Parts: sequence; C-alpha cells; structure tokens
Amino acid sequence: MIKKIINNPKISLGMPVLNGESHIRYALESIFKQTFKNFNLIIYDNASTDKTLSICGKYQKKHSNITIYKQKKRVFGIENWISVLKKANSKYFLFCAHDDVFKEKEYLKNLVNKISNDTIPFGKINIIDEKNNFIKHICNDKIYNYNGSSIYRRLKFFITPSIFGKNNIIYGIHERKHILKILEFFKKTKYIKYNYVDNYLNYKILNEKKISHVIRATLLKRIKKNEKKTNFFTTKKNKFIILLGQFNMLLTYTRFSNFLEIIIIIVMTPIYIFYERISLFFFYINNKIFLFNKKNNTATKIKI
Repeated sequence: MIKKIINNPKISLGMPVLNGESHIRYALESIFKQTFKNFNLIIYDNASTDKTLSICGKYQKKHSNITIYKQKKRVFGIENWISVLKKANSKYFLFCAHDDVFKEKEYLKNLVNKISNDTIPFGKINIIDEKNNFIKHICNDKIYNYNGSSIYRRLKFFITPSIFGKNNIIYGIHERKHILKILEFFKKTKYIKYNYVDNYLNYKILNEKKISHVIRATLLKRIKKNEKKTNFFTTKKNKFIILLGQFNMLLTYTRFSNFLEIIIIIVMTPIYIFYERISLFFFYINNKIFLFNKKNNTATKIKI
C-alpha cells in the first residue's frame, strides 16, 4: 500500500463518560485550547448520576462544535464506545478519555499532520494522579512505534508488557469505520472479556495499520486511587487465579491470528508472563513504594 498523507482533515473527537464530574473540566479545557480547530466533539454520557451532564452543558453553550448524548440506562463500556463512533460523521476519529489531558496546545495539530492511509499517529504518555501531579512510572515518555510487516508489529505488541502503556495507542487518530467494525465484532463475540478488550482491539488494529510516533504530542494519562492495580509479586491472594486468567487472556489472541502467529504466541506466552512479572517487580523495587503512596516525593504539580 502506498502511503498517502491526508492534509488538514476534519476529525471527530469522541468522549464516552460515566460519572466524570471530578476531572472532565480538565479534559475539555485542554481540547478547546488546541490550535487545531477543525473538529467536532461528541460526548456520550453513560447514565451518570453526578454533575457530568451539567458541566458538559455549560461547555456546549460556549462551543458550537459539542454534541451531547445520554444513554437511557447504563450499558457496558464497549457499547458506549460504539455509540460514540456511530454518532460521528468524520472519516477520522480520536477517542478522548474524560479524565485525560492534552499537554500541548499543538497536540491535535501534530497528530493530524501525520495522518496517512496506512498509519495511525500517536505520541507519548505521562502519568498524572487525581490532583494533577506527575507520577514516576515506567511508561512515561515511551515511544510506541509498530511498523514493519503485519505479523512483526502484532507480535511486537503481544510481547510488550501492558505496564509499558502499549494499550494507550487506542487514543491515536483512527479511521472511524475501521475501529467501529472491530468493536461491533467484539460486542457479538461471547468469548471476549471486556476488561481485556483494549488488548484485543489494538492487536486487531495492527493487522491493517501501523502506529507511528509523533513528537510534541503528550497525553497526560490519569490514574486514580480507586482503580485496582495488581502487582503479581506483592498480591498475596488468588495468585493462581490471577495468572490463570491472564494466561487465558493471552491465548485469546490466537482467535484473531493466522496459523504462524498462533504457533509463535503459544511459544511466547510463558515468556511474556515472565517478562511482565519481572517488569512489575523492578517497577516496584525502583519506586520503593507503590504507585499511589502519598509519601512519593517525586510528584510534581502541573498546570492544566
């Protein structure tokens, strides 16, 4: 396929949200500070019970390119993502998490300038906490390049531990119909566990598309205390069940793979599990304290 650069396209930003009152303002402010203006924002509320809709309504009064929808009753996250995609009318689409922030004002501009028919542009991530402090993390400033042949980039993605932040490439700029087709397939597939859907989604995307690193495009990814983070070297309960569940998750990749990939995945699965455990172990030792310990002195306040 010949690489074709797309000049100044209109894109749709999609923001599925559930009870996002604490941080959605930061996300919206970073969106509307962007120097690139050729976009519309679709917010799809998943039957929130807090002030999310009220906050979004205030921004809608100031910005004509916001459209807000609400689910009549709460649905699975994947269904809300599909709802957002179906409401978009642009060829190119970018998911925005309600609690993440675009660091640079040129974030969208720099991504858009790298769109092509065979490549998804994505930058890097930095981890922040609930109070907008930078958090020391192993995935900060990682470069996500998945180029080369389809089998190479998919297996490179497979063997990379999730703690390195690989699943955040879903927040690059995608062709809307491509990602919608995959998500609708997952919705109809009984063996897909929704807590691992980002793994499978990115793996499927890499079958047809490459991921290319973009400079000066930093996504501030928020991690909150109430999110369950598992360190398999320090978890005392149900270690066997946890490992068995992850082994099953890895083998699910084979359902989306060709024969050669299946053979390689089966061989690489024990290597992956060992690699991730070692990565988690050194991450834990390096920081000496777990991610959300209040005594972490490496945090630096940022302005949003």
